[in-house]
Amino acid sequence: MTIKFDFSAYYGFKELIKKKVKKEKINEELEELFSTKGYEILFEQEYNKDFFSNIFKFVLYPELVEATKSEKLKRYERYINHFKNIISLQDQIEEGIETIKKQASKFQSNITNRAFSLLPFVEEQEVSVFITVFDIDARGRKDNCIVVDPIFCSHTESFAAILAHELHHIYRNKLLCFDLTKVKEEDKELIWLLNQLQGEGIADQIDKEYFIFSKEKTIFPAEYIIRFIQDFNTAREKISIINNYIEKVAQTVEHSKKKELLKELLEKITLGGHPIGFYMTMIIIKEMLYDELIKDVGNPFRFIKLYNQAALGDREPLPLFSKMSLEYINKLEKAYCK
Repeated sequence: MTIKFDFSAYYGFKELIKKKVKKEKINEELEELFSTKGYEILFEQEYNKDFFSNIFKFVLYPELVEATKSEKLKRYERYINHFKNIISLQDQIEEGIETIKKQASKFQSNITNRAFSLLPFVEEQEVSVFITVFDIDARGRKDNCIVVDPIFCSHTESFAAILAHELHHIYRNKLLCFDLTKVKEEDKELIWLLNQLQGEGIADQIDKEYFIFSKEKTIFPAEYIIRFIQDFNTAREKISIINNYIEKVAQTVEHSKKKELLKELLEKITLGGHPIGFYMTMIIIKEMLYDELIKDVGNPFRFIKLYNQAALGDREPLPLFSKMSLEYINKLEKAYCK
């Protein structure tokens, strides 16, 4: 399998910082930077171009920060700090990029082996990775594109780990048993959650041992690590909460009431369900159900049933999904799975 690394957005970022562009010319320069593939993908998916323009302006022109009200600045603060951090780490990032370029085939093998260890047989295709300054994060798309922040290039283990996670998403999403665009409005939140629990729970087995539970300091922010561990430690209670809400939804006929209940549930699930899914997957693997986990990697409904099977076999009394919840999940599976 070929992974192509594209550093053009990062080099464009570096050049823009170095140029010290005058304010009246900045919009033109940003348009050029934002035309790189990495930014195009981010703006198509979830990010706002104007928001990013403002971040660049705050970083390039500190006087704008002083002239802006603190309430408005709050939403930009984390990103401003991140962009400044990228600037201060340029030497380490450059060193990492050189290593990645020189050892590209070694990185490709490392990344694909990690991702494919948690997938059934898949047809390998070329994947493009766009190194783009945006956040301490990465994004994978169905069309075999990944956007990753250059902060991960400053530590090559981090780079391999985060890309393997995203590569898993790309291939796993090709195996999904349902089409999210065809899900009825009243079922969207629940199916989104079940999909998150499985998709992130399995992919997190690739990188979260390192990013979250490793003794060495990693690139992930300390606040995120603390929140992840807190959520992981309360995963049992959260599973019970999810079960209770599914029972309520199963007994509700009115569509608007269902939506209300599911919105309530999602408010109780923090960090996109990552820590809960990680915990559930860990229990499944612990109970030697690895083969079943991989076989049904694109079926979030079966993931819940597989967790139940694993939890029943554990020595400790673990939270279970009730008969009513499982019947409702079966109903959804029949309605949406191809």
